[in-house]
Amino acid sequence: MSATGQHRSSLVGPTVSKAKCLAGDSQGAGLYSLALSFFSGGGAMKFSISMTCLSAVFFSCAAAAQWQPEKLSDADMARANEMYQTYCSLCHGEDRSGYRADHAPSLKSKSLLSTGLPNFVYMTIGWGRANTAMEGYAEEMGGPLSDDDLRLLTTWLAQVDPVEIIELPGDVIEGDVALGGEIYQRECASCHGETGQGVSAPSLGDQALLAHASDHFLRYAIVNGRDGTPMKSFADELSNEEIDGVVAYLRSQASGWSP
Repeated sequence: MSATGQHRSSLVGPTVSKAKCLAGDSQGAGLYSLALSFFSGGGAMKFSISMTCLSAVFFSCAAAAQWQPEKLSDADMARANEMYQTYCSLCHGEDRSGYRADHAPSLKSKSLLSTGLPNFVYMTIGWGRANTAMEGYAEEMGGPLSDDDLRLLTTWLAQVDPVEIIELPGDVIEGDVALGGEIYQRECASCHGETGQGVSAPSLGDQALLAHASDHFLRYAIVNGRDGTPMKSFADELSNEEIDGVVAYLRSQASGWSP
């Protein structure tokens, strides 16, 4: 935080992924290296991410916006739907409308899918949310889904009810953390919890969520809300300064929630 009380909302705290901490540099700063391969063959996309222990470079929003997987076959669509009904519908609902159990969000929300596909959604399915009912379903997390299964399920969510990917800016958002904390407690805590634990809405204090959600992903949700859910738009209720403050406040909690 600067002397003016502005917080540059870069990530602080642990990362969860296929990351392995490598040997530090001469000054002892650890380096996390993450390699995530989404698709092989036509339309292949590979993402390679390097993260320091104190900050993270998120998956390229531009790359996500260019994500155009091949149309799934009827057989693949049926297989993905079977996986969804088996592993996801109990909490997210058979029709993906969400909130069947444990505040699981709607997976029909255009606001969520247009900004969360493919990276945020893929990582959430694979690595889950700690201390919640949302377990990590990737095989390396002890789950039942292979990388191919995760890619298929992610693509299915984009195609079962087609959504246009929105390219979000990749820069960090600077905001007043103290102001953001005040706004959060006034406007957000009743649903998301005073400590971000989730009451009737998803936990925003989850470090995995904060590791995978960019600043502008969070800002978009605040400004536009989540269609088909109780999460309304705050565009007409909060100023840009207040919204940026909330984003900065949420980012400041990435290493563990504190007042």
